[in-house]
Amino acid sequence: MSFNPREWHHGYLGLVLIALSFLWGGAWLWVPGAILMIDDVAQHFFGCDPSPIHVLYVKYLWPIPFVQKLNRWVDDLFGA
Repeated sequence: MSFNPREWHHGYLGLVLIALSFLWGGAWLWVPGAILMIDDVAQHFFGCDPSPIHVLYVKYLWPIPFVQKLNRWVDDLFGA
């Protein structure tokens, strides 16, 4: 298991989406949040490296310049 509390894990985003789903209701926030949480658990507790979502992220989202900028901004924000 690897865990660095200063590293922005996608599990945090999943947890936030699940919490927001209780405020705004609906599976449109709960389902993606649950998927992100499950993926983070698979990566950090069961050692799936790379995680299934990471493979999709690298292939489809990383080539988008805005996603790269957003990723760098979040890394700088959390000191990763």
